[in-house]
Amino acid sequence: MEAVFLAASACLFCVPHAWAGCVDRSVGAIGAVPPESLNCQTEIARSGRKFAVKKLRTLASCVAKKEPRICPDEKGEVKILSVAKEASGKISSACMAGPALSGLASSYGSFPGGSQVASCALSQHNVVATILAWTVNGAPAEISSDKERRRCVKTLSRAGTKYLKKTLAAMQKCLLKELKANPPPSGNDFTAACVGGVSGGVVVLPTDAKTAATIGSAQTALLSAISDACGGLSEPAGIESIFACPGAETVADLQDCLLCSHWHAAADLIEQEFAESGTFVDPSGAGLQAAVDAAAAGDKLLVGSGTYAEQVVINTDDLELVGCGGASEERPLLVPPAGPGPFENGIFADGVNGLLFQSLEVDGFEENGIFVTGADGVTFRDTVTKDDGEYGLFPVLSSNVLIEGCLASGAADTGIYVGQSTDVVLRYNIATLNVSGIEIENSAGAVVHNNLSINNTAGLLVFKLPELAVQLSNDHEVFNNVLVDNNTPSFAHPGDIVALVPDGTGMLVLSNDDSTFTRNVIKNNNSFGLAIVDQQILNVLVGSPVPFPVLSPDYSLENNEFRRNVLRGNATSPDNTPPNATPLAADLLFVTDGTDSGNCFENNIAGTFFTLDPPLPVCP
Repeated sequence: MEAVFLAASACLFCVPHAWAGCVDRSVGAIGAVPPESLNCQTEIARSGRKFAVKKLRTLASCVAKKEPRICPDEKGEVKILSVAKEASGKISSACMAGPALSGLASSYGSFPGGSQVASCALSQHNVVATILAWTVNGAPAEISSDKERRRCVKTLSRAGTKYLKKTLAAMQKCLLKELKANPPPSGNDFTAACVGGVSGGVVVLPTDAKTAATIGSAQTALLSAISDACGGLSEPAGIESIFACPGAETVADLQDCLLCSHWHAAADLIEQEFAESGTFVDPSGAGLQAAVDAAAAGDKLLVGSGTYAEQVVINTDDLELVGCGGASEERPLLVPPAGPGPFENGIFADGVNGLLFQSLEVDGFEENGIFVTGADGVTFRDTVTKDDGEYGLFPVLSSNVLIEGCLASGAADTGIYVGQSTDVVLRYNIATLNVSGIEIENSAGAVVHNNLSINNTAGLLVFKLPELAVQLSNDHEVFNNVLVDNNTPSFAHPGDIVALVPDGTGMLVLSNDDSTFTRNVIKNNNSFGLAIVDQQILNVLVGSPVPFPVLSPDYSLENNEFRRNVLRGNATSPDNTPPNATPLAADLLFVTDGTDSGNCFENNIAGTFFTLDPPLPVCP
């Protein structure tokens, strides 16, 4: 990866700047509004910016402390809720039903009132800020407490937020000026003048000279700050160790990451404020299922905050279910209907492609929160599941799966589970108080990074199980995950395979091939930190009755690399209670039946380890 670095005195907006790997982005058309709607539009933008920046700063401050814990903490939640309440009140007052609201060029003009506009706009702002905070800071832990690394981390967070604030304010100021000067019937689209875009990995700055100059100056300041704070870290190991900007190895990578991620964030916020296109779903209406049935492929449903006592089945491709109320922790809540049931799934989709679930909460279903099978393209973002009987988020037999910024708790099997799927990205999630926090089962090509799995029975499982239709478990990248204090007594259903996982499991890798496990922080799990085993040796270790009477055709472990993982304070109180007692206990366990090959270890930090044939094989 390469980036063009311009010194602080350079004029970024005078020349194209290539951002390596930055996805092309444009903003939807922003049309004119009548004078009576201008105050409403202005307040959506200004209050939205204030909330997004406060949310970003507060969450980033918690995560950047690098202490393994759920963020934001209680104090941070109070701050965020306070600014959300203030922003909502101002938008609601400025956008009361009538000409002020109906004149908006976006779909907000058709909303029942300003409170619904505030709820939906701020909820989406909440998601942008959350993902950005995790991208720039990584999971809340660190490999090293080196002062230079901490200085780099703090600078990335602070300088990035400053750049976002200046860029977003400049875009908003330009747009509001143009809207004031060009009321209807003007049909102008002001995005080129005030926002610009990214094309071919190159930023296209706004055509308005003043706006371009402001954004260009902010970009230059950001580049300079990163260079000054992070340039002294040894490359690539030093930069890789800070958990920020996954995949970054150089200062130039960090610069690209922040320029791209924060510009995209600004563009998302602008679109949510000025060019929203979603259809509002009123919680007092016919219900979520009725809205889903009435939607066409490609529609975006902005689901109003409230309780929906129903099961929802989706049969329409490319549907977006985006919850309102997330800024104030009042996401649309889907719960089982009254009556005898059974009510197995909160949301179910079979063979439906291109789905997005965002800022929803699904609680208390007998089997699964959201169950998607046979999908090509499914995204779960800022979605909460609690106390579902088996799985919280449950995509299976699918491809192109993205799960980010979600919270799963209380699942009797796994909070966040991906099974028999390919091309998976799972990042920036929190799993807590489940039996298994996160599980990648019989899948290929999963990239799992910067997740926090805390206070489960087991933190992270990477499995190949026999007797499933898809016999894969390979080509994964598992890095920068934080797996701590996973000592909750198992409450798995008897007979489920996960019921055999010992209390106090950090990470378990079973019969997996061709994968890398790097820079994971695994601490204070009572039975073991990281266990690497195959099906056959697990049968031997567990004994009668064996967990796998039938083995996978290829059950061995092949060509896995374990590098720079930190394993401390594990195996201090191993689970010795059947049926899930641990047969062995250590920070690091590597036990195979002898047919496995190509696995290696490098620079892992572990207090205790166990292997049948020491020493551990070293990576070339």
